[in-house]
Order: sequence, then C-alpha cells, then structure tokens
Amino acid sequence: RRRYSARSPTLVCDQSTKATRAAATGHPHSAADAYLRAANYRFAGFYQVLGSADPGRHLSAWRAHRTSLRHALMNWDQSAEELRIPWGA
Repeated sequence: RRRYSARSPTLVCDQSTKATRAAATGHPHSAADAYLRAANYRFAGFYQVLGSADPGRHLSAWRAHRTSLRHALMNWDQSAEELRIPWGA
C-alpha cells in the first residue's frame, strides 16, 4: 500500500504527459486511455488523502480526478454526457 501511494504522483504525471502528447498528435484513443488511467490513479490516491495528516486536500484531489476523467471522456470514441446531480437538495 505504501509503495503505491509513494509512487502514485509519478504515475499520474507520467500518464497525464502521455495523454497530453497523444491528444496533441492526433491520437484520441491513446489519449483517452492515458487520461482514464491517470483518473483511476487519482481516484485511488483520493482515499489516501482522506486518511492522511492533511485530509483538507480532499477537494483538490477530487477535482484533479474529475479533470482527468473529463479529459478522458472528451477523447473517448463514444459520446458521453456529464450528469450533475444536486447533493443534499
């Protein structure tokens, strides 16, 4: 568990770089795959943030995950629609 959490920022950065490069060179499928992988790494890391000494970072961690996921879906070969569900309404 510690090995993954210590390495996860590097994994996210690697995947985000691959995704950006793939999108810029006209490879949307590769970009979508890399962005989705980065989103999954960020999602897994989100739970590590909640249990850390600074759980206040949870909002920025969640937003980073969502951004990676949105980029993945923008490059997806199938259409996707974002749904917003009011929380606590």
